[in-house]
Amino acid sequence: MSDPLTLKNDIDYMKALAQDGGRRPIINGGSLFWAGITFGAASLIHYGFWTHMIPMPNPWFSAVNWLGAGLIYAVLAVLSIRGSIKKYGHGGSMNVAIGNIWSGIGFAIFVIAMCLIVAGTHMEQMEATMSMLAPAILVLYGLGWWIVSAISGQGWLKFVCFGAFLGAAGTSFMAGEPEQFLAYTACLILFATVPGLIIMLQAKKA
Repeated sequence: MSDPLTLKNDIDYMKALAQDGGRRPIINGGSLFWAGITFGAASLIHYGFWTHMIPMPNPWFSAVNWLGAGLIYAVLAVLSIRGSIKKYGHGGSMNVAIGNIWSGIGFAIFVIAMCLIVAGTHMEQMEATMSMLAPAILVLYGLGWWIVSAISGQGWLKFVCFGAFLGAAGTSFMAGEPEQFLAYTACLILFATVPGLIIMLQAKKA
């Protein structure tokens, strides 16, 4: 049986999140905005490698592309988060929870990408394994938006969630085709950059 005190603390925490969601704006929109921009650009570059529009002397260039995008994103995300904290403060319990949610999802995405890169290099089938990257990441984005919607009370984010899930299904059907990464870029703009921008604008108006 659950400890009554622990259960009470959990309930109090959920109440605090609900109260925060009703009166505080989400302040981490910038990190989602930059995620769509940086990884969308990496997806376009990957498309260029695959179609030979961009020379790729070594298969490792594909890995460097995604790793480089990850590093650039990390810098931009940190600067964005610091700027938001400086402007709005830490944002209360809700924003702390949302920050932890996206941090966990970001780490999961990094691990999945590394596993696919290692597997693709080991089997010499980089394109085949990387075809699973877009659907997996979009599913995680959808999960993140669902939880953020529930915590913040912003119902419109559930439409973003469902859009990300549909994008995951759509990009799965395109597996093995270079155009998958064009579709993935569009999904990142629609389900990361655009909602991130809307959240930033909401925070400024609050």
